[in-house]
Amino acid sequence: MPAVYTAGIFYGGLQMSRIRSIVLLALFLLLVFIPVSANAAPGVRICVFNFSTLNIESAGYGTTVTNMLANELASTTSIEIIERKELEGFLELNDLQQDSDFRNVINVGNRLGLFAIVTGSVAKKGSIITIKCSVVQIDRKKMILNARLKSIGQRGMASEINKLTVLITKVLTGSLNQLVDSGKQGFKGPVKISARSSGKSRIYLKWENPADTDAAGYKIFRSASKTGPFARIAQVHKAEYLDEYLETRTAYYYKIRAYDSKGRQSGFSEIVSAETAPTPNPPIILSTDPHVRSVEIIWAPSPAMSQNTNRLKGYKIYRARVEEGPYNQVATIHLKDTGRVKQSTTTLGKLLKLSFVNKDLTDGEDYYYKITAYDTKDLESDFSTPVKGSTIPVVRDVAATGDMIREIELVFREAESPYIKGYYVYRSSDRTTGFDKIKKINKSSTKKTKQVNFTDDKELGDKTTYYYHITAFDDKDVETSPSETVFAITRGKPPVVGGLQAKPAMVKKVELTWQANEEDEIKGYKLYRSVDISGTYSSIKAMSGLGKNRFVDTRLDDNTSYCYRITSYNKVDVESVMSDAVCAATKPRPVKPEGLEGVELQVKMVTLKWAPNPEKDIVLYHVYSSSDYGKRFSAIAKLKQITGYVDNKLKDGQEYRYKIMAEDKDGLQSDHSEIITVMTKSVPKSPEGLTINSEGVLIWTPNNEADIDHYIIYEKALFGITKEVSTAQATMVSLPDMATGKKKTYLITAVDKDGLESEPSQPVETPTQ
Repeated sequence: MPAVYTAGIFYGGLQMSRIRSIVLLALFLLLVFIPVSANAAPGVRICVFNFSTLNIESAGYGTTVTNMLANELASTTSIEIIERKELEGFLELNDLQQDSDFRNVINVGNRLGLFAIVTGSVAKKGSIITIKCSVVQIDRKKMILNARLKSIGQRGMASEINKLTVLITKVLTGSLNQLVDSGKQGFKGPVKISARSSGKSRIYLKWENPADTDAAGYKIFRSASKTGPFARIAQVHKAEYLDEYLETRTAYYYKIRAYDSKGRQSGFSEIVSAETAPTPNPPIILSTDPHVRSVEIIWAPSPAMSQNTNRLKGYKIYRARVEEGPYNQVATIHLKDTGRVKQSTTTLGKLLKLSFVNKDLTDGEDYYYKITAYDTKDLESDFSTPVKGSTIPVVRDVAATGDMIREIELVFREAESPYIKGYYVYRSSDRTTGFDKIKKINKSSTKKTKQVNFTDDKELGDKTTYYYHITAFDDKDVETSPSETVFAITRGKPPVVGGLQAKPAMVKKVELTWQANEEDEIKGYKLYRSVDISGTYSSIKAMSGLGKNRFVDTRLDDNTSYCYRITSYNKVDVESVMSDAVCAATKPRPVKPEGLEGVELQVKMVTLKWAPNPEKDIVLYHVYSSSDYGKRFSAIAKLKQITGYVDNKLKDGQEYRYKIMAEDKDGLQSDHSEIITVMTKSVPKSPEGLTINSEGVLIWTPNNEADIDHYIIYEKALFGITKEVSTAQATMVSLPDMATGKKKTYLITAVDKDGLESEPSQPVETPTQ
């Protein structure tokens, strides 16, 4: 740091106005008598290695030459030399030496970011002192100067060192200008420089680097006049500087040049100026509250009296990423637009408390804030004391667990901020795009947990990868940036069921068995059936339970083939792939009985017979009859392995229908046999032509039936009662009491040889005497 700047700081610390005036006067004189060329060539950063001694006579001369040459070069404005302590400390820390070996020089230069290194040696023979000097340009790995000078005695050394300095300065400047002219190493100076009063004796400078420029530091020059002369007052590494201990109500002019890590300097910036003046007192930042992507800054005006008599107009908010800066203005707050007033019981509580929310920040980052006050003449105060503020971080420690049945479990760390009101869960089937909001989780105000658990079971697929990220939201539903993306894979379909078998030849049923699956994901099984192995299978049964491995399919048709397939299913009813099909046929029914016959015209009965069924397990024959074509058949007999039956107590002369059904030991019944019709023997016809002749003899016409055995004569008495009075085999009969002269009524019936009696004939009356 230049002596003038050091003196300014020292005497300013005394805080005595008289001494400060003297210092300022001295500063002014220095500015006048120490000009700095505005057109100086770009500077370079170099170091000078200790010159070695080549013989005993030259002992001590190496150090002398090194110091003299370094001092001469340091006085050149275009060259910056690393201090001896800095160089020696670096070499010791990295176990390096000031060895003039070319490879060592290049290594040290690269690691220190130098443009060049000066090395050399000293020899003495008699009164002749020989100095050899080399300059190595590091980035080109080339020696750009190799000089040899001689002096007679130590008195002549100063002159030779001066010549050597001119040579070194010339080759360094020439090499640097050559690089700049070729466009390979252009180095631009600061831009967008601003200067403003920051109190009655300070001026605040701020600037920026041009695009694609990487400055290692800056040199600041000041003058009391725009035309100069300018003196260097500071060398800083940040793009801002506060020039202190200045004369009040005085204008100052500034220009700045940058240098890179190799010591190369840019040209000077444009000249800017500012005038010191009494400014408002800086406000006091009371607190910073974290929010989602924002920080609320709360401050109060300074309670101290200010020498500035102008009315306060507003405040300016500045922000930096590190406490040391640089700080950039992010907001201007007019008093008329300030936020709500907050009251407090503290000393500062009697003042207004103002607030500003700095939005659109990065989640989970620290920011530093300073505030200035400015008056109606736009005079701006010094900065307030910097205060750190932090945004609420994104949701952390998100983890996803898969390999579950259409479920994925998410776990993440609970946000500690009281401003967080809940979380949003986003899901996608792609890692980078297509995230949809699937769940809102409100933060519990009472539950004290360190993590949040959520199970996603909303319309998930099987064996599918899902990606998730989480955001937190505040009371205004502003969300943080998404958390890191995590993923998990759902479990696939249940395993295929093996070992399915079907037992054939069962009565109206098929028994199915399979290998039970003991995996915990299996909830049960579903059976499917078809009448065609390659046809469509319909669900017939769902069975819950891991241990199930048997099912009997009942109420089936006889003598029919059925095919089956089976699946396992899980708790969300996802089924496995169907098993291979198995088929089985049910037992056939007996064939219908054949050869049914009946004996015709039997008296009051029908004798039936039929052929035995071919099945070996027939146990019953069912006999059915019907006497009226309009009536249903009725079962009249169950016969155990008998193929004949006599149906008796039947009506005379009536047709009866019969059919037979066979039944096996399993209760399977055949179709009915063919129906036969059999008639019982009819009674004789009623005798006809009954008359009484004049001699009192009953005469009638003989019946046509060949088997008439006799006739019965009945007398009709009172009240319609009839009584048998005689029998006759002929077709006439004379009754002894027919000639008594009394009126009598007679009827006759015919009786066949089987005793069947016809209906009575028409009645006949005896004639009256």
